[in-house]
Amino acid sequence: MIEDWSDFFYGGVPPGGMLKIELENLEQLIEEDDNPNGLSSTSGLCLIGLVTHFEAYFKHVFAAVGNIYPPALDRFTSERREVDVGLRDIRRLRGPVEYQLGFLISDEYSFGDAKSINSLFHDLIGITPFSKDEKRRYDKILAERNLLVHNGGVLTAQSVAQDMIRHTRQKRSFFDSVVIEPEQVLDDLRFVDEIARKTTDATHRALREIINDGDNSLLPEQRKALDMIDHYDF
Repeated sequence: MIEDWSDFFYGGVPPGGMLKIELENLEQLIEEDDNPNGLSSTSGLCLIGLVTHFEAYFKHVFAAVGNIYPPALDRFTSERREVDVGLRDIRRLRGPVEYQLGFLISDEYSFGDAKSINSLFHDLIGITPFSKDEKRRYDKILAERNLLVHNGGVLTAQSVAQDMIRHTRQKRSFFDSVVIEPEQVLDDLRFVDEIARKTTDATHRALREIINDGDNSLLPEQRKALDMIDHYDF
């Protein structure tokens, strides 16, 4: 049996609350940087961390939905016939498999960009976290993050051609670098906070609607987890 409502969540913490804590930690790192306009790499590292935690947030929300109410996965599998969970992975689980399928299925997909996230959440519970304008903005955040991670921040021919880099003093391929300013990252933190806040609310509302239309005989732990998935600010 499920022992506690926290068993439905990665790390035992509701995804919104976990992300909010990490965003506040990143904001504190930027504000406490002693050399924000010099050679400090704090802002770039915080941008990388921001994307990492944001991606994890969506994966954790997806998993929690599937764990809390397994019938929600029926809709997803009807849209994506190729869903496959390995027997070896199932055998490694401890506790009821039915309430951990969300973990296993979320591991099979990438939550690395807005298009994929919108598609996955649409097929799961009928919502799309990013509007068209929000998708375009997040694509640019990702482009800068990817240059930092994979090319040390130095511009590539593709990044210049696609004009995806928001902040740089010049745009010479293979020579100039992305310039990550503290205020830029703080603004990106606020943007991510806004998207996550509305996604948390939309996920809770959509899941409640799905449950109300179907089997409403939930365990007490499921009911508590359903309430907790709506928590963003602790």
